[in-house]
Amino acid sequence: MREMTDQLIQGPDPIALGVKITSVLETGRRESTYKLATLMALAQYAVENARLDEALEVELLVLAEYVTDLYSRQLEPFDQFGPLRQGKGQRDSVLELLAKASKKRGLATPEARRLAQLLAQMPLTHLQHGEAGRSKEMFLFDDSWLHKKITIRELDARQWRITLMPGVGSSLAKLSGLLIPVLQMLWQQEVRRFNGSRVDEDRLSSYLFGSSRAATQGLRAALTEIQWGRCFYCGDVLKVPGEVEHVLPWSRTALDDLCNLVVADARCNADKAALIPVPAWVAAAVERDLSGIEQLGSFRQSPRRVASTAQGLYRWSPPGVPLWANRGHLETLSPLWVTQADELLDP
Repeated sequence: MREMTDQLIQGPDPIALGVKITSVLETGRRESTYKLATLMALAQYAVENARLDEALEVELLVLAEYVTDLYSRQLEPFDQFGPLRQGKGQRDSVLELLAKASKKRGLATPEARRLAQLLAQMPLTHLQHGEAGRSKEMFLFDDSWLHKKITIRELDARQWRITLMPGVGSSLAKLSGLLIPVLQMLWQQEVRRFNGSRVDEDRLSSYLFGSSRAATQGLRAALTEIQWGRCFYCGDVLKVPGEVEHVLPWSRTALDDLCNLVVADARCNADKAALIPVPAWVAAAVERDLSGIEQLGSFRQSPRRVASTAQGLYRWSPPGVPLWANRGHLETLSPLWVTQADELLDP
């Protein structure tokens, strides 16, 4: 009895939680990619907000914003076909709503509320259950009040929130480095299934999950001017146009936020690759004065979110992970780096 109580306090083992999630994904029937996107958004939310062994409240409007971010790249045309289908139907009303939500940023917009309601009606009702007749165990959050026809009034009564069980948030955050690539792989499989011969597999991963290079490169001139024509990392004068680079790697965060974008020379960009940088680089990025750039596109400027995402990456990554310090120099993640990140990046 004491062991069971301790387990409830400490929360689930991350690997055991991952096995349960993948079991549901393998046994459940998917008619769209929205369940996968919702799980990815939950993992990202946990990285930014989870605390060890605590129950984590998830605001559905924020979760809807994260889902919108995940699809924003996929709203662009794929060759001559337009956006690829994300479900079995020929006409995807959810994708149309996501397109509207991506143009009208903000948690209070009608599009954000409608999308949050749709998440509550479908993906969240099936997120932890497989096919009918299988286990109805609730191992992520209490979904007993959710249903396919949930109303705005019912969501108002619940303050538009679900609460992850104690320890689930931190376990999702610890597992995110493995879980997100698995979800991306399943997402690619589903898109191939829904689109058939329209899909060029060599380009599919980049289309679905790569940063929109055309959009970020449109910021290059403005970011270069802010950096006085120098590489953000090494400080050398940029003799040729630099490359727009994500300080926190896109593969771990999918953060196309102005505070996460800098211009680097080709050598630094190639050397850093998809590594997490030491906290000082994140602090330098979020502390820049970026006023006047936002009008160049739909990019947000959210220093608090970038900082909290970085703190989560340091907090939940396993000790020993390499951190990029500068060209040719790596550090190793340890509790000291986590403490430094909290000191540098706290609001």
